This record gives sequence, structure tokens and C-alpha cells, in this order.
Amino acid sequence: MNENAAMNESANGGEQKPLFTIKNGLRVLAVLGIIFVFCPSFLVSCSGQEIKVNAMTAVGGLSAYGETVVEPHPLMLITLLLPVAVTVLLFIRKYKDQMKAWIVAGCMGVDLIIWLVFRSTVKGIAEEHYCDFKTTAWFFIHMIVMLIMVILSLAVVLCKLSLDTEFPAIFSQSGTQKALSQMSASVNQMTNAVTSIAGSVAANVGSKSSKEDVIGYCAKCGKPIAYGCTFCTECGTPVPESMILEAEETRKRKAEEQTGAEKFVFCQQCGAKLNEDAAFCSSCGFKMK
Repeated sequence: MNENAAMNESANGGEQKPLFTIKNGLRVLAVLGIIFVFCPSFLVSCSGQEIKVNAMTAVGGLSAYGETVVEPHPLMLITLLLPVAVTVLLFIRKYKDQMKAWIVAGCMGVDLIIWLVFRSTVKGIAEEHYCDFKTTAWFFIHMIVMLIMVILSLAVVLCKLSLDTEFPAIFSQSGTQKALSQMSASVNQMTNAVTSIAGSVAANVGSKSSKEDVIGYCAKCGKPIAYGCTFCTECGTPVPESMILEAEETRKRKAEEQTGAEKFVFCQQCGAKLNEDAAFCSSCGFKMK
């Protein structure tokens, strides 16, 4: 038994691979990033109904009051593909540490920006429809995870750390601590800048449409009523049917005005809808003039 143990120890080089390394930490964080894609990042409350929003919600789109509020955005699948790609990359041995670190930092940086823009967009849509918007703890934890991955990857890129560096060794190096603090401050500044820009874009996009969607004001609390709502989102008072019908008529009238001077007639024989200047019916060939 002792000889076999000695042989095994000799075959393994007499050393046991460290477990708490930067590489393993990045692997765990990347897996967490995959899980967070399916967790509710935002809560949108409208007319007493609470909607949990995550990246997959954006992929499939969202409907309310019988109409599509958010069109499907399959491109949001990238928020799932990026952490999956990083996880796979960290298990591939043929790439050097520097190359892996560059790719991880790039992927997580892009993923971070997408999530910040996604938050601003969802908030803008919620405000456009006079709904309450809340950011959940899942979102903030996800942001922290991505920031840590970017910071650690940049430390490897700058040769302050290596993927095989153990976490206890990080805190024993004053130079490494200083470099990490500087990179953390830079990443935070970038995050704040992107958040500000994304918020401005979402506000500019939704400002015009939100005014056009107001069909009246609640008789009880005075809050604006958005098109498509049957109850006040502030106090729950039912919207008068006359207000809803008037809004429908207004929309139809505006739609007709947008078609310009183009007018239509109907075929006397088959009833098909034709342009006013049509000489013959396009469906049955009946002579119109």
C-alpha cells in the first residue's frame, strides 16, 4: 500500500493542483453569469399586475392588453452566449493565459454594457406606459460578478496576476492590490458613463411616444391614462368607456390622415377595396369607369 501511494505521488509530481486560483474563480463566476440570465432582473408593475423581466423576456417579447408592448429581440441571446463562451474558453488548454484574459475581459465588458443598456431600455418602456419599475437584487449581484471578472482578467492582461495565481496570494501583494484598485475605479467610471448615455438614449426615444399615448386623466387621482389601459395605474379606478372609444376614434382618424390624399372605392360586383383611380377591379375585372 505504501509503495502504491508513493508511486501515485511520484506520478503526480508530488504536487496537488491548487483549487482557489484565478482561473477556477473565473469559471465559477462565468457559470453564475449564465444562471443570472434566467433570474428576474427587473420588476414592472402596471394596473396591479407585476411582470418579472429577464433577458429571456426580451428574447420572446412581451404582450399586454391584447397588444404587443415589446417586440421579440433574439439578439438578447448574446447575454447567454457570452458567459457560455467564456466558460468553455477557460477549460481549453491550448490558449495562453494572456489570450484567455483578453477574451474574457472583452466578452464580459460587452456583456456589462448590454445589461446596462437593457436596464435603461426596460425602464424607459415602463415609464412610457406609466408603470412602476424596480431593479432586483439579482441585477446588482450580476453587475458585481461581471465587474470582478473584468478586473481580474485585466490584472492578468497587465501581468499583475496569472490565471494560476491563488486568491490568498493576491491580498499579500501590495502592488497587486493597488493595480486592482486602479482598475476597479476605471471600470466604475466606465460603467457610470455608459449608464448615463444609455439613460439619455432611452429617455429621448420614449419622450415623444409617451405624450402621444396619453388619452386623458383619471377623474379620481388626476394621473395620466395611457392608451390601452382599462384601469388607472395609480389608484385602480376604471377608465370610462367613452374615453377609450374616443381614443380609438382619434387613432383611426390619425391613421387615415397619415395615408395622405389617397382614397379608396369598392367594386360594385365583388366588393373588393380599390384605389379611387382604378379603371378595373383587380379581383374580378369589373369595369369601374
